[in-house]
Parts: sequence; structure tokens; C-alpha cells
Amino acid sequence: MPVTAPLDQDVRIRAGDVALEGHLAVPEDAVGVVLFAHGSGSSRHSSRNRAVAEALNDAGLATLLFDLLTADEERLDLVTAHLRFDVPMLARRVGEAARWLTEHEATAGLPVGVFGASTGGGAALIAAAEHPDLVRAVVSRGGRPDLAGDALPRVEAPTLLIVGERDVPVIGMNRDAMAQMTRAEVELVVVPGATHLFEEPGALERVAELATAWFRRHLGGETVVAATEAEEAEAEVYRTPAEIARLVAREAEPFDEIETADLGALLRRIGDARVVLLGEATHGTSEFYRMRQRITRALIEEEGFTVVAVEADWPDAERVDEYVRGWSDRPVREWEAFARFPDWMWRNEEVRGFVEWLKAHNDGIEDPHARVGFYGLDLYSLYTSIHEVTQYLEAKDPELARTARGRYACLMPFSSDPALYGRAVVTDRYRACEDEAVAMLRDLLRKRLAESAGAGRREAERLFDAQRNAAVVRGAEQYYRAMYYGSPSSWNLRDTHMFETLEAVLDFRGPDARAVVWAHNSHLGDAAATQMGQRGEINVGHLCREHFGRGAYLVGFGTHTGTVAAASDWGRPVEVKRVRPSHPESYEHLAHASEVPRFLLPLRAGSDDLRFELGHPRLERAIGVIYRPDTELQSHYFAAVLPRQFDEYVWFDETEAVRPLGRSVAPALPERHPFRLLAD
Repeated sequence: MPVTAPLDQDVRIRAGDVALEGHLAVPEDAVGVVLFAHGSGSSRHSSRNRAVAEALNDAGLATLLFDLLTADEERLDLVTAHLRFDVPMLARRVGEAARWLTEHEATAGLPVGVFGASTGGGAALIAAAEHPDLVRAVVSRGGRPDLAGDALPRVEAPTLLIVGERDVPVIGMNRDAMAQMTRAEVELVVVPGATHLFEEPGALERVAELATAWFRRHLGGETVVAATEAEEAEAEVYRTPAEIARLVAREAEPFDEIETADLGALLRRIGDARVVLLGEATHGTSEFYRMRQRITRALIEEEGFTVVAVEADWPDAERVDEYVRGWSDRPVREWEAFARFPDWMWRNEEVRGFVEWLKAHNDGIEDPHARVGFYGLDLYSLYTSIHEVTQYLEAKDPELARTARGRYACLMPFSSDPALYGRAVVTDRYRACEDEAVAMLRDLLRKRLAESAGAGRREAERLFDAQRNAAVVRGAEQYYRAMYYGSPSSWNLRDTHMFETLEAVLDFRGPDARAVVWAHNSHLGDAAATQMGQRGEINVGHLCREHFGRGAYLVGFGTHTGTVAAASDWGRPVEVKRVRPSHPESYEHLAHASEVPRFLLPLRAGSDDLRFELGHPRLERAIGVIYRPDTELQSHYFAAVLPRQFDEYVWFDETEAVRPLGRSVAPALPERHPFRLLAD
């Protein structure tokens, strides 16, 4: 029988041919004992496990904290890291320690529970399966139950799985394990805001509360069941992935073809939003481009949108704008539009089709200033923008043009590779050109203020174009310097520039202007709802929500499999690549499991049930201009909360690559067509 007086002492536990060091704490009149199976690289001295153990002791539960490895094994494992992942061996030692507890005079007769963390979670479940007579209950904190393998269906001990909300891959592993544990009472609780180690304020305390209630219930007898009902009521009850997929299917709005899709309900949900952000999960999927065009056409024709702003460079997009709005008062450009890598992102058949539609639409509007404009938001066009600024000033203000050439001379040594400028400045091999870039922008802003009141509408457009090109130079100079520091600052500078450009365009087009934005999901979904936000990154979607509130409507896109146009590395040729089927722990996999091949899914206007079930972090895929299928999980997935990231989700289960516009098409295009090439 257990002793009635408190006990707190170091112990040695025989496990096979080794002796393991431990610490046994037995409170007065203990009702059970909990053995701790720590995670990889941890020990009985773990501050997290000790904190939980103290809470259990206060609740009348004995605890055994012990080292799963000997001191010699630990020293070896620090080099090889092989023993900490030998889960079957660790499980054997957990079982032997549980047997030791039943024989020790201070704990004999007490029911035994196991608290597992990380890899110890897998070891605890194997031990429970192998020793149902010994292990009466299990709690896993941030555990890896997947490592228990085929032991999971044999576990009979009541099991509580506790995972941090931001520990997305482990949430999925626990859900899968839960589905296999058909013989045990199993609950899964996700602690809001917590990461894998539960280091956030209040997170570990919540773990201790949950573990105490679980072990008191299952080790302490029926007399405490009533006291734990409130705790059980607080636990989030999860549907299985299959049930969530069926919920998605019920709330989705299916469509057969892009051109015949009924967008009426979507337009009503968009309502009077001033900006509608249309994303894409890749930069090379035909369906994403064509569906964005379809929605954009509806917004232009039925809702009066007058701005299309895209993740492209300002000068290149200006070529499109001149064509679709019918401007013909500028000389033919001396450079090719959308010629830099990745040229297929905008120079493709899908975009060409939209450009022709937009021109035809605008041709029906008499006033060119009222026609729909096409604008670029990005900042990579450092030297093209310098050229455009100086060319404009040559014709309008030769003295200021000479000033511009002098100021921009600082940047010209790096015209072939702007990234070299950032490297040279960061390594103190070259002075920064920030002052010159800022001064030039300031002078152009002054010129705009001085001349805009008396300028004609077309001249105001030309001056605005020059001013935005100067803003690109200023932004690009900052960006190329920041990118070498490896912090979120370069990303934030780029997206802030894109947002400020969008603001400037809306301001220029007037108070009634409404904009459609095309960019990647990673730019247009609210960064605060993703891992990006955890890294301190912001994006256009986040800034739009802050500025426009519900007047910003964010639409994400996704796919399960198919083909995509992408390169294997930066600057390499485009390839048509096979997209791997979506990861089992991803939102894409849930959408695929709905068995609805194409749909719109309202998220902002969706049911509370849908938002709750999709409101726990999952993986989400992002393929840019580079796609590396062999390292897809590491290279292309991130954690997100979809209903907070987007207001709407557009799904295509299987997709095809965009069709790059071949050079053979260019000779047939009109002289001022944006896709015509100089060689023609």
C-alpha cells in the first residue's frame, strides 16, 4: 500500500541492463501516480515537465520524472541523435518504469498514468498498448502519436492529446492518430496561440490544468467526475477530416465551367467593397488566371470597377494601359514589356485574352480618362523606371532631367544586376544611393503639385506615371539594400510599396474608383492569419484590411493537382511540371476530399460551423515562379487559418499550366501591342 506521508526523493530505476535516474514525488494520500516520458533531447530536469508535475502533485497525484537515457547514452546521442528517436526502445523503458512504480513501496497499488511529450508521446502510447494492465491513462503534450505506428489501434487507456494551435503539422498527426485509436476514449484539445513548446504566456498552465483534470478523472475514481465536467465542456470537439470535407461540400457553390459560372452570389457578397483582391496559389496555373479574368469582367461590367492592379512592374503594366485605353501620344518604347524573368507570368495566352477583352470594353467608352486602367504594383523595374523618369523629363524639363541623370548615376553601375547593389552597400563596398532616390521623388512630387492644377488630363496622367516610376526607384533602392539582411524587412518593404501604389492609383482615379488586384495568395491573403505574421511580415491583404476594413474583399485560390508552369531555379527556363497531390494535413486536401471539382466557398459569409471547423491552423500550399516537388513540404507549405486569411475561396481540383506566349505570335500583333517584341 502507498505511504500516507509525503515523499520527495531521487531514485534509480532498473530497465533491462541499464539504471535510469529519476525523481519521485508522492504527496500525502496520493490517488494515482503519473510517469513522465519526456521528448527528444530532454530529461527529468525539463522545466516544462517539472511545472506540470508540480501541478499534479498539488492535485494529489504522485509523479515520476526520469531520464529515458543513461548519462553515457545521452552523451552519445548528442552526437548521433539516434537514441532519442528509437521510440520502441523508449517505450520498453516506459513500461519497465511503470512496472517499477507498481512494486515501489511508496506507489504500490496506485493506478499509473503516463504523460508523454514530443517523441515521448509515441513511447507512452506504445507502452499503453503493450501494458494495458499497467497504464490506466495517457496525456500527450505536443506529442508524436504517429510514432506509435501499428500500436495505436491496440491502445485501450483513455488518452488526452494536447497540441498548440500554431503547431500545425503536429495537429494533423494527432488527428490521424485519434482516428486509429478505436478502442480507447480519446480527446483532442488545441491550446489557442500555443506553439510546439507551449512557451507562450498561460499555455503551459493550460496544459497543466487539462492534464490534472484528465488524470484525476481516470486515476482518481468517479468521485471527481463532476469536478471535471466544466473542463470537458471547454475542450474543443473536432470533426474528423472526412466530416469537415462533407461540411465544405454542403456550403460550397459548385460550377462546371469558368465562363458559365454564376457569379451573382459572389458579387452580392462583395457588395460595395472598394478593393477586391484576387489571389492565386501558383504563378503558372491557367484556371487561376481565367477565373480572375471572369470575376474581373463581372466587376467591371456590373459593378463599375475602373482599376485593374497587378503584381507586375509599373512600366510594363503602363504599356498595357496605353494599349487598352487607346493612348497613342507617346513614342514606341525602346524596351520590351514583361521581358525579365519570369516572363511567362504575364506574357501568356491567358493574359493576352484579357488584354484584348479590356481593349474592346474600353473602346466602347468615349472618354479615355474614364476607361478602365491597368497598373503595375511591383518594384523590380529599377532601371526601366529610371529610363522612364529621365525620358519624361527630357521632354518636359531638361534641367530637371540633367539633375535626375546625376542623381541616378549612383545606381547605374549595377544596371545589369540590381541585387549586386544591395550586396555592395551591405558589405560597405559602395555607398547607399537612398538620398538621391528620395530627392528625385521629392522633386517630382513638387513638380506634380505645381503643375497638376493647370495641366490637362492627359498631361496629368503622364506626370503621375513619371512620379510613380520615381517611387519605384526609391522603393527598389530600399528593397535591394534590405534583402541582404535576411529579415522580414525586404518583404515588408515590397508589399508596403505595392499597397502605397494601389492607394496612389485610387487617389488619382478619384473617390469613386474601385480596384481589382491580381497577385499571389501570399500577397493578398491577410498575413496576420499565417506563419508570415508570426515572422513579423505584413502584406497587401493585411494592409488593405487595416485601411479599408470590410471594404476590402480577399479571395484565395487553390488546387489539388495537375500541371503548372514554373522554373526549377531563379532565372532558369520555364517548364511544365506535375503538381503533387496536396498534403494530407492541408486545406487543399480537405477541399479535394469534398469531391466537388470546382467551387466558390464563402468564408466571411459562411456558417459559424464552417468557420469554426476551418478556423484551426492547417497547411496551405504556395507555388511561385519556382517549384521544387521533391522538397514540396519544406519549400511550398506554410501554416494558415483560412477563414481569417480570406473572405472567399475558389477551388479547382485539377488544373493546367498557363500557356506562355511564344515569339512566333508577336509579329501578328499591332505596333503598340504590349506583347510585341523589338526583334519584330
